[in-house]
Amino acid sequence: MPIHLTDLSFSTLNNNPNYFDCGDDDLNDFFLNDSIKYQKILLAKTFYWLDDNKNIIGFISLLNDVIELKSNKKSKKFPREKHFRYYPAVKIGRLGISKNFQKK
Repeated sequence: MPIHLTDLSFSTLNNNPNYFDCGDDDLNDFFLNDSIKYQKILLAKTFYWLDDNKNIIGFISLLNDVIELKSNKKSKKFPREKHFRYYPAVKIGRLGISKNFQKK
């Protein structure tokens, strides 16, 4: 049975979760042990989804990044005064879906 995002609650991670398993040890370790540390030093912000039974469906960690234009060609999409070498971006640093909810 598919899960719809409207059926889930979405929250900012405020403390270390007790349990999560997405099948990837590195992602599990990050979410359970490092995500709060990353938030405290303003490196990444982690959000998670819960179902009605308070099971963690998945998480996403976002961080600031930059897109660098390495080409000498300037985009014609922006007026000349708007040409920059760097553009701000938001990057998905980590993304994990609980094994119980993958492919749903």
